[in-house]
Amino acid sequence: MTPNADTTINRLHPEEQQIITFLKNEKPLLVEEFERCIQKGRDGILSRLISSLLRENIMNHRERALFAAADQPGGLPEDVLQTVNRLQLFKHTGSLFILKFQKLDTKLIVPAEQTASFFRPILSPPFILLKDGNESELKHPNDILQLLLEDGYDGPREHFEMFMDDVANSAANLALAMAFHAQQSGVSTLEAAEASSDHYSFFEQLVIEGHPTHPGAKMRKGLSARENWSYSAEFKETVALTFAAVKNEFVYMKQMECCSWTEDLLTSEPGIKKEADKLLGSDWEGMYTLFPVHPWQAEHILPDLYKRELERGDIVMIPYTSAYVPGMSFRTLFPAAADQHKPHYKLPVSVHLTGEIRTLSEQTIHNGPLMSALISDFVQNDRYIDETRFVPVMEKAGAYFLHPEDVEEDHQTERSESFSFVIRENIESLAEEDEWAIVGSALVSRVHGAASPLIAELIERFKQTHKISGDSAAVTAFLTRYAENMLTGCIPLMVKYGIGVEGHLQNSVIVFKKDGTPDRVLMRDWEGIRVHSKRLANSGVPLSRFHPKSRILVDDMKSVRNKVFYSVVQNHFAEIVLSVSKHFGILEKDLWKVVRDIMVNVFGELMDDAHSCDAAEEDANVFFASEIDYKAVTLMRMTGEAHSYFYTKVDNPMATKTLGRFGS
Repeated sequence: MTPNADTTINRLHPEEQQIITFLKNEKPLLVEEFERCIQKGRDGILSRLISSLLRENIMNHRERALFAAADQPGGLPEDVLQTVNRLQLFKHTGSLFILKFQKLDTKLIVPAEQTASFFRPILSPPFILLKDGNESELKHPNDILQLLLEDGYDGPREHFEMFMDDVANSAANLALAMAFHAQQSGVSTLEAAEASSDHYSFFEQLVIEGHPTHPGAKMRKGLSARENWSYSAEFKETVALTFAAVKNEFVYMKQMECCSWTEDLLTSEPGIKKEADKLLGSDWEGMYTLFPVHPWQAEHILPDLYKRELERGDIVMIPYTSAYVPGMSFRTLFPAAADQHKPHYKLPVSVHLTGEIRTLSEQTIHNGPLMSALISDFVQNDRYIDETRFVPVMEKAGAYFLHPEDVEEDHQTERSESFSFVIRENIESLAEEDEWAIVGSALVSRVHGAASPLIAELIERFKQTHKISGDSAAVTAFLTRYAENMLTGCIPLMVKYGIGVEGHLQNSVIVFKKDGTPDRVLMRDWEGIRVHSKRLANSGVPLSRFHPKSRILVDDMKSVRNKVFYSVVQNHFAEIVLSVSKHFGILEKDLWKVVRDIMVNVFGELMDDAHSCDAAEEDANVFFASEIDYKAVTLMRMTGEAHSYFYTKVDNPMATKTLGRFGS
């Protein structure tokens, strides 16, 4: 088998061709740079995909694969060894995986820089295919997927073919992001941030790679190349946020007691009232609710899905726009020009982003203000949580369209989820002048040309500020403070109240003093959390307060623990540890010991409390076990199971038997 000719550089994939056409017409100076980045984008997604085959043991590839280190190449098949020696693959990499496609009698040589924690191979092309004495190089993620099909993949074919489209779209979009990023060079990310007019936007827009392990990291199916450019954070465009007035009888709204949505909006956007008065009369405020609407949704979804309501005047588009900036999560928008008074919005955009269509569910709208109030109360009153170091970001209000005549459930759900909004507290209002609020994903990123990731620059400043001698001591002190901020909030919320926050890098905004000190974590987004019904009820919260369609309420603690461990440890800390380890040359296991010691202390305190000891011990025994569940994000997408979580077992760097109470 040779790589599909349609995915070689000489024959562009249609996704890549669409981008080139757009660039030639509208951004001609970027065409050559994009062409140079095409293979980089493909390799970025191909590496994620092959790594996932191994980590998630898809089609038993982890079990069947051979492994050889540079200093112990013995045991490799003769044909593999000849290719490795001829191409001098060990000269540039530390190890190799050999994947075997048995029905095809084909081998794939996969160079690996290292195998990071939780069995995450960090791969580096070229990926060489061997069959019948012939060599070829995989050049596109769909090449490996085609191999899986020919080797007997027996999962749902429809979803698999959709996944092939996903990764092709993701690879092309990653190449475009890389090409744009390459135009903005600098030697220091912090210096570039200091020179920007809006620090928070700068850090959100710094992230171009997306999800670190998901092959669909840059997937934006449903968007044209122009729309991708206009609405994605990394291209630094301003979005013209639109608004609609909806008759109150078609609105379901939930808000915190501190929020008065219409009054707050008219205060921050006084121009809306003038335009609404013209269309609706001066007494409209008692009859209509204002909805912020993403311009893509306003153009592509509202005209057809709500045609009748628009014609009748039940929904009225207001001829007013406000300048907003897209966040790295795409459907999250925040005000341009570093405005601290306007809210942040989370809005539905009916396109495929990473793994699913990003509308907003009814339970998200209803439960957001509820969970904001509950978590805020727990954080402020629980003696184990320092409210100055772990700060929940409030989802102050939300609303969705609800028509009484929409009696067919799927139709009603589609209409409610496609026209909705969440109002979130303004992040910039939560940081002081001498601080940076930095989305976690930016910490492992850098401006083009910088020698080190952002987190390394912060550690260097921290080291200088506190006059710490030696990198190892500085990293340990920095990471200790960082881990305490995160874990002294996440762990007690899980143990005492059954709340599993989704604390991955994208949802965590870390506030640093400008001297590099990690001061506190701002935790946002309650849509994907899990809440254990019994533990929360035992804290005195009536479960009847939750939306009847609530997906976040669960009866088993496994899903809550998996949510916290995957997002906080396997995603958040694993990326931080890997980045710091690579830059400073400190072993990952030594960095994990810092994180583990903090977690042991947090669990230890909770186990010494008679009210939480049993729950704490149950959770700790899972978190410190020798093996742990790892979320199989590629398998989920490949099989079309976006909401049914699949897991595979991997070695746990947090494993310990400290105090004789933890671990297996």
